[in-house]
Amino acid sequence: MANIRNYKPNDEKKIVELFNDIFQQNRSIEQWKWQFRDNPAGNAIIALAEDADELIGQCTLIPSRIVIGQRELLGGQSVDAMTHKDYRRKGYFEKLSLLSYCIGKEQGIAFRYSFPSPPTLDGLLSKMGGTLICKTPVYIQIHKVASFVNLFCNNMKVSNIVGALIEKALIMIKPNNLKRTNMYTISQVRYFDEEFDNLWDRHKVKCENLTVRSGEFLNWRIANHPCVTYKTFKAVKGALLGYIILKIETKKVRGKYLLKVGTIIDMITSEDGVAEELLAVATEHFTFEGVDFVSAWVTDNSFYKNTFKKAAYFRTNSSIPFVLKKINNGIFLPADIYKKEKWYLMPIESDSY
Repeated sequence: MANIRNYKPNDEKKIVELFNDIFQQNRSIEQWKWQFRDNPAGNAIIALAEDADELIGQCTLIPSRIVIGQRELLGGQSVDAMTHKDYRRKGYFEKLSLLSYCIGKEQGIAFRYSFPSPPTLDGLLSKMGGTLICKTPVYIQIHKVASFVNLFCNNMKVSNIVGALIEKALIMIKPNNLKRTNMYTISQVRYFDEEFDNLWDRHKVKCENLTVRSGEFLNWRIANHPCVTYKTFKAVKGALLGYIILKIETKKVRGKYLLKVGTIIDMITSEDGVAEELLAVATEHFTFEGVDFVSAWVTDNSFYKNTFKKAAYFRTNSSIPFVLKKINNGIFLPADIYKKEKWYLMPIESDSY
């Protein structure tokens, strides 16, 4: 029977080794420290299982400052839940989760949340008492139709011909109606200074439930990420009026086809029209970089839903589940926390992007 305990200093070496073995990754100690120890919202809660001095399982909660209504609470994002293959289906996930909840409660975390994969969603709802808040729709903007046709046709020549025909049809049916207006000064961001705090202060009153986008958070999550290089563009007209964060990566689609994928990681604006300008800038950037397509999370109540549609994004059958569970009975949670229309969610919330 494995021992269930809290994290102790220097456990990170074994944690990283177990993570890399289970997920076939190459995470470094430096990346682990950035994610679990450098977070401005506080150190991560880490519950571990070990057997004969060997680490065999883990559950974690990464603290996040989240505005719920007009009140700031501490949430804990569950990431990197893992159990060695020889110890699965023996109840360790549930035991580790419960310990992480207890530790989180002591550190003032009000609720646990996650964006689970389909295989783990049912267990979180049926066994762990989580509530499915929503399934955030995924929209895409296609840049290279032939790349998609090639997923179903191995003949590149045929793919290019068919792709060109479909592309012409899409331009007629779903044209990109966003154009640069040059009403704003657009520049790239490498450091998030106090002007981003001011933008956040103006923006947060428009929203109900969302992660705090302070300069401190953005510098940790985006500017100082040890492995991912993001591109951030800001729009200024006298003052900072908005920003958009972009990512480009090569992904395997259908398990074997490599495509160059762009992602809208986050977008915050304080005035109408700024979102259109920033999405037009994003399209220019992704086109220049030669991506095959761009993805974005667009909730049904998003401020920018119509803007994404104008930019020729269309809704796919894919969605991102968002699950929440109260873990601290000493902290009041308003009923609105369980209403999907109250949440503003973007990929910046998830550690997967």
